[in-house]
Amino acid sequence: VMVDMRIAGYTPGVVAYNSLIATFYANGLKEKAMEAYRGMKRAGVVGNVQTFNTLIGFLAKSRDWDQAIQVMGDMRAANVQPDEDTISTLFSADMQPDAAAADDT
Repeated sequence: VMVDMRIAGYTPGVVAYNSLIATFYANGLKEKAMEAYRGMKRAGVVGNVQTFNTLIGFLAKSRDWDQAIQVMGDMRAANVQPDEDTISTLFSADMQPDAAAADDT
C-alpha cells in the first residue's frame, strides 16, 4: 500500500502508517503490523503516541513482552511521552488470564 502511495506521488506520513498498523491490529495480523512499523521507521517517519499505544497494546495482549519493551524503547528514543492509555494498556493486558496458564489447571 505504501509503495503504491509513493508511486502515485504521495508521501505516507504517520497518519497513513497508523491506519495501516491499526488495520492489521484489528485483524489480528501481528507480523504485518510490525512489518508496517519497521517500514515506517525505514522511511524516516516518526511514530506518535497513537502509533506506540496501538503496537504496545497489540504486543501486550499477545504476551509478546520482548517486542512490547522494544517498542517502548523506540517510544522513549523518539521522545514520545506515554499517556494514560499507554499505562492502562499495559496494566489491563497484564491482568488478562494467560491462555497457557489456564490450560494447566
